[in-house]
Amino acid sequence: MTPAGAPRTHRTDPPAGDQSDHRRHRPQSPQAALILDAVVARSTETFATHDTLEYRRNLLHRVEVANDPRAGGYLHLLSTVNGWPVPTTLAPVFAWFTTALRAHPAPSAPREHQSHS
Repeated sequence: MTPAGAPRTHRTDPPAGDQSDHRRHRPQSPQAALILDAVVARSTETFATHDTLEYRRNLLHRVEVANDPRAGGYLHLLSTVNGWPVPTTLAPVFAWFTTALRAHPAPSAPREHQSHS
């Protein structure tokens, strides 16, 4: 339960014993490219666009802005002053994501759908 007027926070930590993909795979790896493709695909669906080199460049810029350490410090201070729970930082996820976007700036080639006739 959150104090009156406190924003609701969503737990971003993985369940105990579960490691998120950003901790298991190096951002430069082929596995990371697959993870990145899946995340970018969800993003392009949300914004009704296509996965292109330009889209990934713009996405990289937006994530870099969102990962400004001053924002995390401000949220920590705001939470402390107001007696709210301190939100979990997404900085490690954003750092992985920006590194992966730099390592894989272009969309992967679409996979051919095989017919099972």
